[in-house]
Amino acid sequence: MFAYAVIAGIGMGAYNAVDQALNVAVLPNPETAAKDLGIINMANTLGQVFGPLIAAAVISSMGYRAMFPVETAICVVGGLLIMMIKKVK
Repeated sequence: MFAYAVIAGIGMGAYNAVDQALNVAVLPNPETAAKDLGIINMANTLGQVFGPLIAAAVISSMGYRAMFPVETAICVVGGLLIMMIKKVK
């Protein structure tokens, strides 16, 4: 378990460093980089905040088996929202 923790920690640290560097490299305006990175961070964090809340509501109201259709619907909605992006500056 300790070996896994070391290997996974190194891998995750390297991934996060490269991901953050790429995020900074593609930002449109260096003067608003902090705001843009904050928005990216919120977008990544909100799913982790609302996911368990939505899962708890679905499981308590419709049962565990309902999670899979609800999850599929949420993924489809997310995909449609991404497809609505016309261009990136």
